[in-house]
Amino acid sequence: MPLTDTAARNAKPRAKPYKLTDGAGLYLEVMPTGARYWRMRYRHGGRDSRVAFGVYPEVTLAEARKRREEARAALREGQDPAAVKRARKTAARVSGADSFKAIADEWLAKQAASLAPVTYAKAQWMLGLVPGLHALPIAQIGPPDVLMALRPLEAAGTLETAHRVKQRIGKCSAMRSPPDVPRSTRRPPCAVRWPPSSLARMRP
Repeated sequence: MPLTDTAARNAKPRAKPYKLTDGAGLYLEVMPTGARYWRMRYRHGGRDSRVAFGVYPEVTLAEARKRREEARAALREGQDPAAVKRARKTAARVSGADSFKAIADEWLAKQAASLAPVTYAKAQWMLGLVPGLHALPIAQIGPPDVLMALRPLEAAGTLETAHRVKQRIGKCSAMRSPPDVPRSTRRPPCAVRWPPSSLARMRP
């Protein structure tokens, strides 16, 4: 019989861990501490394995079932669900390390020794004016993303500030330019073109 949310919610701790099964390998493991963990047992490559889906009730029964179906789909494709989960976590960690915000902070740290405090503070402030870029992996940021992030500055009439922010975005992106890509073929994020009416009012 499939597990119900009521049964999961009312599960009481015992002296030893026990399981409440839902079907197709999914079960809720109830620990003596009262903690409840979603897990799925499966077989891959001739071996019995299991993968964790999170803690109940933060991960609901419906969400756990969704993750089970994703794991089963991976198995049908010959993939190990636990390995897929590890790969996703690694990708998320790498993405965070290479986010625009992380690279901008790294660039600022390298400039700290050579910039006057007021200049450093201004650079820090300018890079904070494009929050829409902060969470994006810097390798995926293109001119349209930068243009969109700078639109509020353009709309406010602060074109010189927008220009200087764009320059600093370019300096940050240069820190992650692929070394094996010819410079002549690169299209950096800072390759933004404003309408002529805006450029006419923008100081070089």
